[in-house]
Amino acid sequence: MQRWKQDVFTKLTFLMLWFLAGITLLNVIQGKPFCHVLILSVATLLDAFMFFVAFFYERYFISAWLWLTIGVLVGLWFTTGGLQSAISYYFIIPFLFNLVFFEGRKRVLGFVGIVFVFLSLSIVEYHYPYLVYRYSSRFDRWLHVSSAALFYMIISAFFVSIVLREFVKEQIIVKLQNRRLEELSMKDSLTGLYNHDAIIEMLTKELEMVKRFGSPLSVLMFDVDDFKSINDELGHQVGDEVLKVVGSVVRESIRGADVPGRYGGDEFLVVLPQSNITGARLVADRIRNRLRSLRVSGLNRAITISGGIVGADGHTAEKLIRIVDNLLYRAKKQGKDRIEVELS
Repeated sequence: MQRWKQDVFTKLTFLMLWFLAGITLLNVIQGKPFCHVLILSVATLLDAFMFFVAFFYERYFISAWLWLTIGVLVGLWFTTGGLQSAISYYFIIPFLFNLVFFEGRKRVLGFVGIVFVFLSLSIVEYHYPYLVYRYSSRFDRWLHVSSAALFYMIISAFFVSIVLREFVKEQIIVKLQNRRLEELSMKDSLTGLYNHDAIIEMLTKELEMVKRFGSPLSVLMFDVDDFKSINDELGHQVGDEVLKVVGSVVRESIRGADVPGRYGGDEFLVVLPQSNITGARLVADRIRNRLRSLRVSGLNRAITISGGIVGADGHTAEKLIRIVDNLLYRAKKQGKDRIEVELS
Protein backbone atom coordinates (compact mmCIF):
# COMPACT_ATOMS: atom_id res chain seq x y z
CA MET A 1 0.00 0.00 0.00
CA GLN A 2 1.22 3.50 -0.78
CA ARG A 3 2.57 5.38 2.20
CA TRP A 4 0.21 8.33 1.85
CA LYS A 5 -2.83 6.06 2.02
CA GLN A 6 -1.66 4.57 5.30
CA ASP A 7 -1.04 8.07 6.67
CA VAL A 8 -4.55 9.20 5.72
CA PHE A 9 -6.10 6.08 7.23
CA THR A 10 -4.17 6.61 10.46
CA LYS A 11 -5.23 10.26 10.73
CA LEU A 12 -8.89 9.52 10.05
CA THR A 13 -8.92 6.62 12.48
CA PHE A 14 -7.47 8.92 15.12
CA LEU A 15 -10.14 11.50 14.30
CA MET A 16 -12.87 8.88 14.60
CA LEU A 17 -11.43 7.78 17.92
CA TRP A 18 -11.99 11.22 19.41
CA PHE A 19 -15.40 11.46 17.78
CA LEU A 20 -16.55 8.15 19.28
CA ALA A 21 -15.09 9.00 22.65
CA GLY A 22 -17.01 12.28 22.59
CA ILE A 23 -20.30 10.55 21.68
CA THR A 24 -19.76 7.97 24.41
CA LEU A 25 -19.16 10.68 27.01
CA LEU A 26 -22.22 12.60 25.79
CA ASN A 27 -24.38 9.46 26.16
CA VAL A 28 -23.12 8.98 29.71
CA ILE A 29 -23.92 12.61 30.60
CA GLN A 30 -27.41 12.32 29.07
CA GLY A 31 -28.09 9.13 31.03
CA LYS A 32 -28.61 6.92 27.97
CA PRO A 33 -29.21 3.20 28.52
CA PHE A 34 -26.20 1.20 29.70
CA CYS A 35 -26.28 -1.12 26.70
CA HIS A 36 -25.93 1.83 24.29
CA VAL A 37 -23.05 3.27 26.27
CA LEU A 38 -21.45 -0.17 26.30
CA ILE A 39 -21.79 -0.53 22.51
CA LEU A 40 -20.23 2.89 21.94
CA SER A 41 -17.43 2.08 24.38
CA VAL A 42 -16.67 -1.13 22.52
CA ALA A 43 -16.70 0.76 19.20
CA THR A 44 -14.30 3.33 20.67
CA LEU A 45 -11.94 0.61 21.90
CA LEU A 46 -12.16 -1.09 18.50
CA ASP A 47 -11.26 2.16 16.78
CA ALA A 48 -8.32 2.64 19.16
CA PHE A 49 -7.14 -0.87 18.33
CA MET A 50 -7.47 -0.20 14.59
CA PHE A 51 -5.47 3.00 15.02
CA PHE A 52 -2.71 0.98 16.65
CA VAL A 53 -2.82 -1.66 13.89
CA ALA A 54 -2.75 0.90 11.07
CA PHE A 55 0.09 2.82 12.71
CA PHE A 56 2.40 -0.10 13.42
CA TYR A 57 1.35 -2.99 11.16
CA GLU A 58 0.81 -1.98 7.54
CA ARG A 59 0.10 -5.51 6.29
CA TYR A 60 -3.07 -5.69 8.44
CA PHE A 61 -4.46 -2.50 6.94
CA ILE A 62 -7.32 -4.17 5.02
CA SER A 63 -8.40 -6.22 8.04
CA ALA A 64 -8.32 -3.07 10.16
CA TRP A 65 -10.49 -1.24 7.67
CA LEU A 66 -13.02 -4.13 7.56
CA TRP A 67 -13.41 -4.47 11.33
CA LEU A 68 -13.52 -0.71 11.81
CA THR A 69 -16.31 -0.38 9.24
CA ILE A 70 -18.41 -3.21 10.66
CA GLY A 71 -17.79 -2.48 14.33
CA VAL A 72 -18.27 1.28 14.27
CA LEU A 73 -21.27 1.28 11.94
CA VAL A 74 -23.11 -1.42 13.87
CA GLY A 75 -22.41 0.36 17.14
CA LEU A 76 -23.53 3.76 15.87
CA TRP A 77 -26.60 2.34 14.15
CA PHE A 78 -28.19 1.02 17.34
CA THR A 79 -27.13 3.91 19.59
CA THR A 80 -27.92 6.94 17.42
CA GLY A 81 -31.42 6.33 16.09
CA GLY A 82 -30.96 3.96 13.15
CA LEU A 83 -32.68 5.06 9.94
CA GLN A 84 -34.23 8.04 11.74
CA SER A 85 -30.80 9.43 12.53
CA ALA A 86 -27.75 10.64 10.63
CA ILE A 87 -26.62 7.08 9.91
CA SER A 88 -26.48 7.83 6.18
CA TYR A 89 -23.70 10.30 6.94
CA TYR A 90 -21.81 7.62 8.80
CA PHE A 91 -21.68 5.51 5.65
CA ILE A 92 -19.86 8.30 3.83
CA ILE A 93 -16.59 7.33 5.50
CA PRO A 94 -16.46 3.66 4.39
CA PHE A 95 -17.52 4.66 0.88
CA LEU A 96 -14.73 7.22 0.71
CA PHE A 97 -12.27 4.80 2.27
CA ASN A 98 -13.17 2.22 -0.33
CA LEU A 99 -12.96 4.70 -3.20
CA VAL A 100 -9.56 6.07 -2.22
CA PHE A 101 -7.73 3.09 -0.76
CA PHE A 102 -8.77 0.19 -2.99
CA GLU A 103 -8.76 -0.53 -6.71
CA GLY A 104 -10.31 -3.03 -9.11
CA ARG A 105 -11.89 -6.12 -7.58
CA LYS A 106 -11.22 -5.05 -4.01
CA ARG A 107 -13.07 -1.78 -4.57
CA VAL A 108 -16.12 -3.62 -5.99
CA LEU A 109 -16.13 -6.10 -3.10
CA GLY A 110 -15.83 -3.21 -0.67
CA PHE A 111 -18.88 -1.46 -2.07
CA VAL A 112 -20.86 -4.72 -2.05
CA GLY A 113 -19.86 -5.31 1.58
CA ILE A 114 -20.89 -1.81 2.67
CA VAL A 115 -24.28 -2.13 0.97
CA PHE A 116 -24.76 -5.56 2.56
CA VAL A 117 -24.06 -4.19 6.04
CA PHE A 118 -26.45 -1.29 5.47
CA LEU A 119 -29.28 -3.53 4.22
CA SER A 120 -28.72 -6.05 7.02
CA LEU A 121 -28.95 -3.37 9.70
CA SER A 122 -32.09 -1.94 8.06
CA ILE A 123 -33.74 -5.37 8.13
CA VAL A 124 -32.77 -5.94 11.76
CA GLU A 125 -34.17 -2.53 12.72
CA TYR A 126 -37.42 -3.26 10.86
CA HIS A 127 -38.00 -6.55 12.67
CA TYR A 128 -36.56 -5.53 16.06
CA PRO A 129 -37.18 -1.77 16.41
CA TYR A 130 -36.78 -1.88 20.19
CA LEU A 131 -33.04 -2.54 19.74
CA VAL A 132 -32.53 0.94 18.29
CA TYR A 133 -32.37 4.07 20.42
CA ARG A 134 -35.11 6.61 19.61
CA TYR A 135 -34.65 10.36 20.04
CA SER A 136 -36.49 11.89 22.97
CA SER A 137 -37.34 15.10 21.06
CA ARG A 138 -37.11 16.77 17.68
CA PHE A 139 -34.41 19.05 19.00
CA ASP A 140 -32.36 16.05 20.11
CA ARG A 141 -32.65 14.55 16.63
CA TRP A 142 -31.92 17.87 14.88
CA LEU A 143 -28.86 18.47 17.01
CA HIS A 144 -27.45 15.02 16.32
CA VAL A 145 -28.16 15.04 12.60
CA SER A 146 -26.75 18.55 12.15
CA SER A 147 -23.56 17.83 14.08
CA ALA A 148 -23.08 14.54 12.23
CA ALA A 149 -23.62 16.24 8.88
CA LEU A 150 -21.08 18.93 9.71
CA PHE A 151 -18.58 16.40 10.96
CA TYR A 152 -18.79 14.26 7.83
CA MET A 153 -18.72 17.27 5.52
CA ILE A 154 -15.37 18.12 7.11
CA ILE A 155 -14.14 14.57 6.64
CA SER A 156 -15.35 14.55 3.02
CA ALA A 157 -13.51 17.81 2.38
CA PHE A 158 -10.42 16.27 3.94
CA PHE A 159 -10.70 13.28 1.62
CA VAL A 160 -11.21 15.44 -1.44
CA SER A 161 -8.19 17.59 -0.58
CA ILE A 162 -6.04 14.48 -0.13
CA VAL A 163 -7.16 12.98 -3.42
CA LEU A 164 -6.62 16.25 -5.30
CA ARG A 165 -3.21 16.71 -3.72
CA GLU A 166 -2.12 13.21 -4.71
CA PHE A 167 -3.60 13.65 -8.19
CA VAL A 168 -1.64 16.88 -8.71
CA LYS A 169 1.48 15.21 -7.32
CA GLU A 170 1.11 12.29 -9.74
CA GLN A 171 0.60 14.69 -12.65
CA ILE A 172 3.77 16.56 -11.70
CA ILE A 173 5.68 13.27 -11.48
CA VAL A 174 4.39 12.24 -14.92
CA LYS A 175 5.41 15.59 -16.40
CA LEU A 176 8.88 15.34 -14.86
CA GLN A 177 9.27 11.79 -16.17
CA ASN A 178 8.18 12.86 -19.65
CA ARG A 179 10.57 15.79 -19.53
CA ARG A 180 13.34 13.45 -18.43
CA LEU A 181 12.57 11.08 -21.30
CA GLU A 182 12.56 14.01 -23.71
CA GLU A 183 15.92 15.16 -22.41
CA LEU A 184 17.33 11.64 -22.74
CA SER A 185 16.13 11.47 -26.35
CA MET A 186 18.04 14.71 -27.02
CA LYS A 187 21.28 13.65 -25.36
CA ASP A 188 24.18 11.67 -26.71
CA SER A 189 24.51 8.59 -24.53
CA LEU A 190 28.32 8.50 -24.65
CA THR A 191 29.25 12.11 -23.87
CA GLY A 192 26.09 13.38 -22.18
CA LEU A 193 25.99 16.35 -24.57
CA TYR A 194 23.16 17.14 -26.98
CA ASN A 195 23.01 14.83 -29.98
CA HIS A 196 23.21 15.96 -33.62
CA ASP A 197 19.53 16.80 -34.15
CA ALA A 198 19.20 18.52 -30.78
CA ILE A 199 22.26 20.75 -31.17
CA ILE A 200 21.08 21.87 -34.63
CA GLU A 201 17.65 22.67 -33.17
CA MET A 202 19.27 24.63 -30.32
CA LEU A 203 21.43 26.56 -32.77
CA THR A 204 18.37 27.45 -34.85
CA LYS A 205 16.52 28.73 -31.78
CA GLU A 206 19.49 30.81 -30.66
CA LEU A 207 19.77 32.34 -34.14
CA GLU A 208 16.13 33.38 -33.92
CA MET A 209 16.95 35.21 -30.68
CA VAL A 210 19.90 36.89 -32.41
CA LYS A 211 17.65 38.01 -35.23
CA ARG A 212 15.05 39.37 -32.82
CA PHE A 213 17.29 41.15 -30.31
CA GLY A 214 20.53 41.68 -32.23
CA SER A 215 22.65 40.01 -29.55
CA PRO A 216 26.03 38.45 -30.40
CA LEU A 217 26.46 34.71 -30.90
CA SER A 218 29.44 32.57 -31.81
CA VAL A 219 29.76 28.94 -32.85
CA LEU A 220 32.71 26.69 -32.07
CA MET A 221 33.28 23.40 -33.88
CA PHE A 222 36.22 21.09 -33.27
CA ASP A 223 37.24 17.46 -33.49
CA VAL A 224 39.91 15.27 -31.89
CA ASP A 225 43.19 15.13 -33.79
CA ASP A 226 44.06 11.72 -35.23
CA PHE A 227 40.96 10.14 -33.67
CA LYS A 228 40.72 7.52 -36.41
CA SER A 229 44.20 6.25 -35.63
CA ILE A 230 43.27 6.03 -31.92
CA ASN A 231 40.35 3.76 -32.78
CA ASP A 232 42.34 1.72 -35.30
CA GLU A 233 45.47 1.24 -33.20
CA LEU A 234 44.16 1.24 -29.62
CA GLY A 235 40.59 0.07 -30.06
CA HIS A 236 37.15 1.61 -29.81
CA GLN A 237 37.10 1.37 -26.03
CA VAL A 238 39.98 3.83 -25.78
CA GLY A 239 38.31 5.98 -28.42
CA ASP A 240 35.06 6.02 -26.46
CA GLU A 241 36.93 6.97 -23.31
CA VAL A 242 38.54 9.88 -25.16
CA LEU A 243 35.12 11.11 -26.29
CA LYS A 244 33.78 10.86 -22.72
CA VAL A 245 36.73 12.93 -21.46
CA VAL A 246 36.18 15.54 -24.18
CA GLY A 247 32.48 15.76 -23.30
CA SER A 248 33.29 16.22 -19.63
CA VAL A 249 35.90 18.90 -20.32
CA VAL A 250 33.51 20.79 -22.60
CA ARG A 251 30.81 20.87 -19.90
CA GLU A 252 33.32 22.12 -17.33
CA SER A 253 34.73 24.80 -19.62
CA ILE A 254 31.57 26.61 -20.74
CA ARG A 255 28.95 28.83 -19.13
CA GLY A 256 25.50 27.74 -18.12
CA ALA A 257 23.94 29.55 -21.09
CA ASP A 258 26.23 27.85 -23.62
CA VAL A 259 24.92 24.81 -25.51
CA PRO A 260 27.35 21.93 -26.20
CA GLY A 261 26.64 19.02 -28.52
CA ARG A 262 28.23 16.08 -30.24
CA TYR A 263 27.79 16.89 -33.92
CA GLY A 264 28.84 13.44 -35.05
CA GLY A 265 31.72 10.99 -34.64
CA ASP A 266 34.49 12.94 -32.92
CA GLU A 267 33.14 16.35 -33.97
CA PHE A 268 31.75 18.67 -31.33
CA LEU A 269 29.69 21.84 -31.70
CA VAL A 270 29.33 24.53 -29.02
CA VAL A 271 26.78 27.33 -29.38
CA LEU A 272 27.85 30.42 -27.42
CA PRO A 273 25.01 32.96 -26.96
CA GLN A 274 25.92 36.51 -25.90
CA SER A 275 29.51 35.81 -26.86
CA ASN A 276 31.66 37.50 -29.51
CA ILE A 277 34.62 35.96 -31.31
CA THR A 278 37.03 36.96 -28.53
CA GLY A 279 34.92 35.32 -25.84
CA ALA A 280 34.50 32.19 -27.96
CA ARG A 281 38.27 32.03 -28.48
CA LEU A 282 38.78 32.07 -24.71
CA VAL A 283 36.41 29.13 -24.34
CA ALA A 284 38.14 27.20 -27.11
CA ASP A 285 41.59 27.77 -25.59
CA ARG A 286 40.28 26.71 -22.20
CA ILE A 287 39.04 23.42 -23.65
CA ARG A 288 42.31 22.84 -25.55
CA ASN A 289 44.51 23.49 -22.51
CA ARG A 290 42.47 21.29 -20.20
CA LEU A 291 42.47 18.41 -22.69
CA ARG A 292 46.23 18.65 -23.14
CA SER A 293 46.74 18.31 -19.38
CA LEU A 294 44.65 15.13 -19.10
CA ARG A 295 45.69 11.56 -19.74
CA VAL A 296 43.46 8.69 -20.82
CA SER A 297 44.26 5.12 -19.83
CA GLY A 298 45.75 3.30 -22.81
CA LEU A 299 46.59 6.51 -24.66
CA ASN A 300 50.26 7.46 -24.50
CA ARG A 301 49.88 11.01 -25.79
CA ALA A 302 47.96 14.16 -24.99
CA ILE A 303 44.53 14.82 -26.45
CA THR A 304 44.62 17.70 -28.92
CA ILE A 305 41.82 19.27 -30.94
CA SER A 306 41.46 21.35 -34.08
CA GLY A 307 38.53 23.58 -34.82
CA GLY A 308 37.03 26.84 -35.98
CA ILE A 309 35.00 29.74 -34.64
CA VAL A 310 32.49 31.87 -36.49
CA GLY A 311 30.12 34.66 -35.48
CA ALA A 312 26.44 34.66 -36.37
CA ASP A 313 26.54 37.75 -38.66
CA GLY A 314 23.07 37.07 -40.06
CA HIS A 315 23.91 33.57 -41.28
CA THR A 316 21.51 30.65 -41.21
CA ALA A 317 22.32 27.54 -39.18
CA GLU A 318 23.25 25.62 -42.34
CA LYS A 319 25.65 28.32 -43.52
CA LEU A 320 27.26 28.67 -40.09
CA ILE A 321 27.88 24.92 -39.98
CA ARG A 322 29.38 25.02 -43.45
CA ILE A 323 31.68 27.93 -42.60
CA VAL A 324 32.88 26.53 -39.29
CA ASP A 325 33.40 23.10 -40.85
CA ASN A 326 35.67 24.68 -43.48
CA LEU A 327 37.57 26.44 -40.68
CA LEU A 328 38.06 23.09 -38.94
CA TYR A 329 39.41 21.61 -42.18
CA ARG A 330 41.76 24.60 -42.54
CA ALA A 331 43.05 24.06 -38.98
CA LYS A 332 43.88 20.47 -39.92
CA LYS A 333 45.83 21.61 -42.98
CA GLN A 334 47.70 24.20 -40.91
CA GLY A 335 49.17 21.52 -38.65
CA LYS A 336 46.35 20.58 -36.23
CA ASP A 337 46.09 21.47 -32.51
CA ARG A 338 44.81 24.91 -33.36
CA ILE A 339 41.62 26.99 -33.67
CA GLU A 340 40.90 29.00 -36.82
CA VAL A 341 38.68 32.08 -36.64
CA GLU A 342 36.43 33.58 -39.33
CA LEU A 343 37.08 37.33 -39.23
CA SER A 344 34.23 39.44 -40.53
